[in-house]
Amino acid sequence: MEMEKHLLITASSNSSWKDAISSAVEEASKTVDYLSSVKVLNKYADIQGNKLSTYHVDLDITFNIDLNRDWLLYRKDLTLSSIYGDMYETYWN
Repeated sequence: MEMEKHLLITASSNSSWKDAISSAVEEASKTVDYLSSVKVLNKYADIQGNKLSTYHVDLDITFNIDLNRDWLLYRKDLTLSSIYGDMYETYWN
């Protein structure tokens, strides 16, 4: 069975909507594995002096969930003593 999750992200660029989209996907890929698609939900821009100054995009970025991944390996806040409590302290100390 395959499962997906969606991230709703707003990104901005001073040069183009394309750059805003590319930057958002690049940044998301630094912390999220298995990115699979991006959907542009909305595009808008700020105007300064009769010219477009900042380009904004609202994105739906999709990634696949790895159901076989051992989630404990990626929980940096967990320690063996927080999982096993006194049993760990008694056995290993």
